[in-house]
Amino acid sequence: MSVPDITTLPYTTVQHDFPSVISDVRESVVASEDFWISCYREGSTSVHGKVNVSHDSGLVARDGVLFEREAGSSTSFMASCPALDIPPTRVRIPRQTIQLDSAITAFDVTPDGTRVAACTSTGSLSVHTSSTIQKTQLPKDASSTSLRFFPSTQVLLTTTTLFDLRIISAADADFGTTPRVLRGHRRTPTDCAFIDRGREVLSCGKDGTVRRWDVGKGEQVGMWTSTASAPIFRMAFDGDKSVYAALGDGCVEVLDISSASTSTTRSDPVPNPSALHAISLSHDRTLLASGSRNGVVRVYDLRSSLSLPLYAWKRNGACIEDLCFSTGDLIVGTEDGLPYRVSLQGEKVQVVEEYAGINCDAVRGVRGDSAVWIGGDDGALRKY
Repeated sequence: MSVPDITTLPYTTVQHDFPSVISDVRESVVASEDFWISCYREGSTSVHGKVNVSHDSGLVARDGVLFEREAGSSTSFMASCPALDIPPTRVRIPRQTIQLDSAITAFDVTPDGTRVAACTSTGSLSVHTSSTIQKTQLPKDASSTSLRFFPSTQVLLTTTTLFDLRIISAADADFGTTPRVLRGHRRTPTDCAFIDRGREVLSCGKDGTVRRWDVGKGEQVGMWTSTASAPIFRMAFDGDKSVYAALGDGCVEVLDISSASTSTTRSDPVPNPSALHAISLSHDRTLLASGSRNGVVRVYDLRSSLSLPLYAWKRNGACIEDLCFSTGDLIVGTEDGLPYRVSLQGEKVQVVEEYAGINCDAVRGVRGDSAVWIGGDDGALRKY
């Protein structure tokens, strides 16, 4: 079976602080000011335009780009570039920003969007609501590699660089206490998931294993190993028996955790394989997306097989750090600080939103249920 071509998508970048330019003009700090927009498409000369902001004329784009505020919105704009055949694409700016002390290594958001938990490179762990901030600290030299709210939203599960999993209270009465520490990984665990309501949890790691833990007993109760013990950088769990592992050898491997022995199915090898750093399962469990170190995203229809992706695309060579399905679309977090949303509704992938406000800092995580949240190396959690 032939491997489908990788589509190269165009992209648009906007000066990260352009909302401040608009604000300065609106508040009469300056009478008029420009900000830049750059548009790219592989094989074509890039276009570098500008937008002038003034009291009299509002937003006036020039030098090959079009840019205007979306009607009825204070946080959305529309950008396009006719010369590169880039259609009007929504550019969104944050409507809320939470600034933390250092780079964000992991974060999570409750399903209703009322609580946000984040861990930074210094090991600081905090939970934020609209009116409160609670903080605790991981042990010395530890940072989080993944972070999840338990289904109750009152407890957190994190994997750390100390090769362990930690269960940490997020309840007001005993915030920060750690009733369980689960140890067994021989290299850094990289991701975690819940079985049912969280009486058991799963973890994966760079040691090439997926491990099952009984939380009440504090014990490992199962282990499965990837082919050739390839490191597992991320995983997606279907809630039943299948763990989809993003491997360091560039393949997706499906491990059946209903069996005591390791039983796997692998995606077909791809040309020029690169380690998979991101993986996500759609809410209806029919689509699986993987993202690689060399910037390629592939989406598979699980109702058929992992042999041939439905879609395969890239924008540039920036590593794909995280993926999140959201109402038929896919949100993509990238190491170049240019996260975006694509529509998966038609035969072709199309960029429908660019998320602005990040100044070339790597994105490490994206969430997209109640709202789009993005966090990364600049220490900011942005809500769009």
